[in-house]
Amino acid sequence: MKNNPLCSPKITIVILYLRIFLPRMCKWRYRCCGCSSKTFGFLYGWMGVIWRTVFTMFLAVTLTKTSPYDPNIYDIGLITVLGYVQVSLVANLFFIVGIQKEKPYFMLPFVVIGGMEIFAGIIIFCIGTVYLHASRRGYLLWGTIPMGLIVIGVYIYFWIKSIRLYNEIEIDLTKKKEENARIASIRQSLGNH
Repeated sequence: MKNNPLCSPKITIVILYLRIFLPRMCKWRYRCCGCSSKTFGFLYGWMGVIWRTVFTMFLAVTLTKTSPYDPNIYDIGLITVLGYVQVSLVANLFFIVGIQKEKPYFMLPFVVIGGMEIFAGIIIFCIGTVYLHASRRGYLLWGTIPMGLIVIGVYIYFWIKSIRLYNEIEIDLTKKKEENARIASIRQSLGNH
């Protein structure tokens, strides 16, 4: 028995740790980074509002410097991006209102737009990496690839947490509806007697 690796003191300590602390960690199911999911959602939502507002101002200032009589592909691209940023800003505000009023379907546009942004970010990252490699600027890849992967990874993590928050609010809303229906049926049965 002494040669059995499962009986080592390290494995025993890990098993005891899991038995003692895992039930306590399961209470943190609705938590992220030490705060509640709703607090995380508010922070994430307001960070998005601030980021999109600053980006809107930057695009608006850039568009004022272009000529209104000679539209080119650059101007059309800026107008398209400005329209997209405005739509995502409205979806971000709906996300915050959905958290505050516990309306999960208000949060859905933001979750869908977040998925589209991740998909577009991955495509842009791949195209940029291929371009840098093909243009003999490989020295830029040493900083671009790790930073891009970190940014995409953090954004995917936040997006998954926002989906989880959407599901939590939807489950809580369903439980409230079921509880209200049960109470109504009990009241009705008591009223019949």
